[in-house]
Amino acid sequence: MSLTVPSVVIVGSNSEIGTWINEFYVSLGIDVIRMSRKDDADYKYTSLCDLSQLQDIFRQIHKSVRTLDTIYYCPGFIGNHSLQQLQWEDWKAAIDVNLNGLFCMYRALFDSGILINVLKIVVLGSTAIISRPKNNAAYASSKIALETLVSYINNESPASVRACCIRLGRCSTDFASSGKNNNFVSKDDMMLVVKHIHEARIETMPELITIRPIV
Repeated sequence: MSLTVPSVVIVGSNSEIGTWINEFYVSLGIDVIRMSRKDDADYKYTSLCDLSQLQDIFRQIHKSVRTLDTIYYCPGFIGNHSLQQLQWEDWKAAIDVNLNGLFCMYRALFDSGILINVLKIVVLGSTAIISRPKNNAAYASSKIALETLVSYINNESPASVRACCIRLGRCSTDFASSGKNNNFVSKDDMMLVVKHIHEARIETMPELITIRPIV
């Protein structure tokens, strides 16, 4: 990794959307640091809620990278059950992965001293907070709180740091494509937004971007 050229970190790089984002930046010749639970990641974590582990990872990254242009937070957990059938473990998993993990990542950035060298923090939200799909209470609830957390990150971070939430509709990933609804946001749609974020100046990058399929 370069000490002079800004790098990109993808947390949850093993997700399909994480893979798309990785492909985009690699095609531009930009260093990408992949973080996930998979063995082939540049940095492997066991839990997004293990703050001490994330602190250690970002301290290691800080030693080799001077500037992090963008950090993408891509993990997601759905938990498709009605409230009457939803188990505590699934509710907690959705909150941990979709919300608490972002808090722990942000605190790890701050505690490791690398936050002042970060320009953009991008997280994946969901249009489920508007459409309220059936059996998605845990997922949609966590994503509503996620958008609030993004606002607080902007309000309480150094002026050089800007956070953005991509409010994402259904994606044409392998997982989503197994569903009955074929109105998907495509990889091309997602890449247009990633390109916009990559080219945006901190002062002009919006806090919220909504992508939804054209029905």
